[in-house]
Amino acid sequence: MKSKLPDFDTLVELAKNDPIRLESIKQAHINEIISAAPTLSQPRLRGLQFQIDAKRQSSKNALKACITISAMMRESFDQLRIVLNEGEYKPTPNGQKSATILPFKRELAAK
Repeated sequence: MKSKLPDFDTLVELAKNDPIRLESIKQAHINEIISAAPTLSQPRLRGLQFQIDAKRQSSKNALKACITISAMMRESFDQLRIVLNEGEYKPTPNGQKSATILPFKRELAAK
């Protein structure tokens, strides 16, 4: 059964006056969408939703949450692009770029 999302004006009104109800509607729709996904995909989708919820809760405001979640999506898309273009993805530790370290000779002070 696919439930209907309230119209935009109703959602705005809920955001202003009843954020708990808005959150409940959001959770119901998320759960419905995940439940409609193939059974093998559901654990991964629930894990992804957990990460999204954690990012939202740890953000100081809605804009910061949006930027953080957008960065997560961009990183995931970049990984997919690399796999499709190059055949495999080899992440660097902590998502950092590798660099060449140049040796510098230390000059000792004259005695």
